Amino acid sequence: MFKLLRNLTIIGSVIIFIAAFGRLRYVESVNNSTNTVVQDSSIVDHGDIVLTVSASGPIHAAQELPLVFLDTGKVAHLDVHEGQYVLQGQTLAALDTRAQQDALANAALALKGEQLAVNALTAAPRTVDLDAARAALSAAQTGLSAANVGYDPVRVQLAQVQVDLAKNQAWQSQLRRDQAAAGGGSNPLSQLDSLISQLPPSQRDQVRNAVTAALGLGGTFIPSAQDAEIQVHSSAYDVQIAQSELKQAQSAHADQGSIGAAQVAVVEAQTAFDQLTSGADPKTIQIAQARIDAAQAAVALTQYTLSHGTLIAPFRGVVTQLNLTVGEPAPLDKAALTLVDNSSYYVDIPVDELDVSKLSPGQTVALTFDALPNATIRGSVTRVADTALNVGGVVTYAVRITIDPTDQPIRAGMSATSTITVASLRDVIRVRNRFVRLDRKTGAASVIVQKPDSTFKEIVVTLGLRNETYSEVKSGLAPGDVVVTLPRDTNLLGL
Repeated sequence: MFKLLRNLTIIGSVIIFIAAFGRLRYVESVNNSTNTVVQDSSIVDHGDIVLTVSASGPIHAAQELPLVFLDTGKVAHLDVHEGQYVLQGQTLAALDTRAQQDALANAALALKGEQLAVNALTAAPRTVDLDAARAALSAAQTGLSAANVGYDPVRVQLAQVQVDLAKNQAWQSQLRRDQAAAGGGSNPLSQLDSLISQLPPSQRDQVRNAVTAALGLGGTFIPSAQDAEIQVHSSAYDVQIAQSELKQAQSAHADQGSIGAAQVAVVEAQTAFDQLTSGADPKTIQIAQARIDAAQAAVALTQYTLSHGTLIAPFRGVVTQLNLTVGEPAPLDKAALTLVDNSSYYVDIPVDELDVSKLSPGQTVALTFDALPNATIRGSVTRVADTALNVGGVVTYAVRITIDPTDQPIRAGMSATSTITVASLRDVIRVRNRFVRLDRKTGAASVIVQKPDSTFKEIVVTLGLRNETYSEVKSGLAPGDVVVTLPRDTNLLGL
């Protein structure tokens, strides 16, 4: 009986010890669970991760151009008002350009005249022009002939013949005088001749010739010495007269000035006729063409100057900042007006050097506006600058975002915040970034997971894409896992 009681006592003591030990372990577990302060917790889930880059900047119109007059003068007419929508090529305003228009008209007339001159040089000659040229040439030649009157070579030749005949006659008279002197009174006709010499001089030769013929003497009638001497003197006088006429014919000359002018007229008339029949020479045509080119340049210059007095819309848009008044001089120190193309807008934003490598043209952008708090407008990246801007030691790159067409009342100058989507994942396991621990030495990532029994365990995870809020979990966690953050001095379960 005693032995039985002892055994029961021992067994009971063991049972009590075991129960007490179990109770102690339970209390310790409960104390550990309830005494650990969980600062934050989250559930691992499925969802989307979108990686973005954000920056702000003012809105700009697609085109905004201040227009100025390139000439000075008073405003003649103003065809638009501020806020008016205009089309490309529409006239906006113009200066008083009457002087330039007159200059253009004169230049155009000069050009037409030069063109007519070239046409006249290159066109086939008309019959009436040829007839006129022939008549002019004939008149010039006639004038030259008239100027040459005075020296006549035929007249000189005839005068020379008369001199020769007079000299021959004088020689014969001298011969008859010498024969009469040599024959004296022995000549059977001397007495008859003496009687004949008493006749009037106009009858002497006729009577001598008749007597000689009647007597059949057939010889030369020898006059008396007195008549022979008279004939010698008469022949000598005839020689002097013939020589005087020869000298006069030889010394005759024309007016040289008249001859030169007549020769120039003939050359000009001949040249004009040759040009009509054979056409102008190439050099003349080249000179005429050069004159046309100069006239065309003058027309172009006046047209260019005239265009300076008119403002034409280079693109369609809205007129802003109108600074013109009809009748007043156009401003020289500011734009006459500003034209804004409001068909599209863009934003230029500065992007940090750490993020610019993530950007490329074509990426989508969401834009929000301070002036339109309930509006979100889409856009796209159209340009990323290749060169950086360094402002205060901060390196950024300019990125242009073109805003999609919208019905929202956006205006140039509004501030816009651009959120650029650089990468996105759909329906992936994700964990909030604040629960991820990174080992600075190894780069390993880990999280603290709360077990179903309220214990905690650190788990190493493999991460993928990360944005400002979430990280993609490729391994280590499953949807539904609870991740927590604990105080820094927590050393639970070896943590």
